[in-house]
Amino acid sequence: MGADIFFDTAQGVWPCLAPFIDPRSSKTAAAIGIGSDVQVLWKEVGQDPMQMCKLASALTYVRLEKKEAEFK
Repeated sequence: MGADIFFDTAQGVWPCLAPFIDPRSSKTAAAIGIGSDVQVLWKEVGQDPMQMCKLASALTYVRLEKKEAEFK
């Protein structure tokens, strides 16, 4: 899990890692209704590694804080 969170955030510093969303966050994305297809989400954030980093970090936060129900 630590490596997944690292890659989620490292893509903001190292764009070559983008697009990346860890498998747990991908499930969270599907659960809150934004879909889990990384390539679609990548296009939605304008193919910007920093925005992808922010999205991935936000999904991790939502999952860890158990806030998925707030998006339904």
